[in-house]
Amino acid sequence: MAISAVLLATVAITPMGCYISRAAYEEARILSRRQSLATLVADSATDAATRDKLALVLAARAFAVDSLGLKAGKSFTQYSKLRSDTLVLVLSAAYRDRLERKMWWFPVVGRFPYKGYFDFDDAKKNATKLRAAGFDVTLGASSAFSTLGWFNDPLVSSTVAQDSITLANTIIHDLKNPICIVRCCADLISTETEDPRLLQLTTMLGKAVDGMTSMTQELLDYARGNSSLACELVSIWRLLDELNTQALCLLPGKNI
Repeated sequence: MAISAVLLATVAITPMGCYISRAAYEEARILSRRQSLATLVADSATDAATRDKLALVLAARAFAVDSLGLKAGKSFTQYSKLRSDTLVLVLSAAYRDRLERKMWWFPVVGRFPYKGYFDFDDAKKNATKLRAAGFDVTLGASSAFSTLGWFNDPLVSSTVAQDSITLANTIIHDLKNPICIVRCCADLISTETEDPRLLQLTTMLGKAVDGMTSMTQELLDYARGNSSLACELVSIWRLLDELNTQALCLLPGKNI
């Protein structure tokens, strides 16, 4: 028990530990202010503009579930009012001599090409350090954030301040974010193994996630009237044959 406490205290004072602790604290503050969206929409005391925006969120959420087939859980069924109009600053960077993004690693969820900061001074300091290290850097405010499916994210007041189209797009975008966890797990496995079959599986998984993300985005664009859908005939037998071929390559000797 004593050793565990020492290890926990040691991790907590590391840069990553401090970062995660601050994020956990801010998430707890957001969750502590939650109110039911449906209750606020039905409450005549809620001002008309806010009530209309909250009703739009519920409609966008229903569209994501019913039409796009996304798993929403209980995300965006509650509302949290923030103390300021800026929720988080998002830092991203790229190498100046090649088309490659800087990646950050986080426990459990894996690697991401950006890092969100609730501590704005810390965000600016890290942006300065990255520029000094030779990176192209962008640092900007984000009105929304997602825990990628780990928690039932509430809607925050900075998101509600957006125009109607951006608000609906934000809700559906964040509901599809859990798909990214599959991609992160595949990337993590591929960096930790040299087994060619596992590497092939993670490659297939990555392509499948990219396809799902692309399809969702196309449906969103179509729903907003920004694009048209291209239709083509697909042979189910050809797809099954391709699947069987892949399975035989990955699982030789198995009776499939």
